Amino acid sequence: HMADIYLSSVGRNSVLLLNIPPDRRGLIADADVARLKEFRQWIDANFSDDLVASADSASMSAALRPQSKVNAVVLSEDIRKGQRVETFVVEAWSDGAWNQVAEGTTIGNKRILMTDDDVVADSLRIRVTSTRNTPHVRPLKAYYVIKPDDLAAQETEFNVVGKSKADGAALVSDAGRKAMVAGFIYEPSKGQVPVFKYVAEVSTDGTAWKRVKTTGEFGNVFNNPIPQRVVFASPVKARWLRIVSIDDEPKATGKLELLTVK
Repeated sequence: HMADIYLSSVGRNSVLLLNIPPDRRGLIADADVARLKEFRQWIDANFSDDLVASADSASMSAALRPQSKVNAVVLSEDIRKGQRVETFVVEAWSDGAWNQVAEGTTIGNKRILMTDDDVVADSLRIRVTSTRNTPHVRPLKAYYVIKPDDLAAQETEFNVVGKSKADGAALVSDAGRKAMVAGFIYEPSKGQVPVFKYVAEVSTDGTAWKRVKTTGEFGNVFNNPIPQRVVFASPVKARWLRIVSIDDEPKATGKLELLTVK
């Protein structure tokens, strides 16, 4: 779970805030200390072996060790000159051609992009597709990251279903039948203000709604309006799910899909 938070915060040009309080002894709880040490080990193990052999800042390209297997690309801008990149794609040289393997919006101080599939390539490059001014992108780095177990499980255990519609401050999705709903994916609409703070509710009849405990916030969604995946602590039986915006000017925009247990 902390690895997921790391990729969603530090990996999206934000900061990591775990909010771990001391116990009645005035110390961090032993169990928390153990998890934090494991978390540090996960970061060190996955982001210590840069697969880039040489990089060229001017062309925003990097030569990898021959036939490297990559699934994570780390980018950063020289923010002393401002945050300028608005949209970009990452391409890999494989089979004699450049192929797109990832895309994103802002980069900023640090951005970690996980590719959908493992990429075997000799070179990588960044192609900036929209910028406010001349971009100043630092040399990229590339890694092969062992994904957290819960992330791997999320990719294999759930079906993605449901048609959504906006209803004032709420975005409602219908699974079509009762199912064990394990969470949802919220995809912001391009060019529209996304939902930031919200409450999530489920219903079996579309009339009576029950709140489901979630973080209640899509971190850094304004700078990086990419699909937001939320998994509940345990699945709930429902047909409908809705997220209700509780922002200062609540208005539901975007697309909402349900994650159901296979």
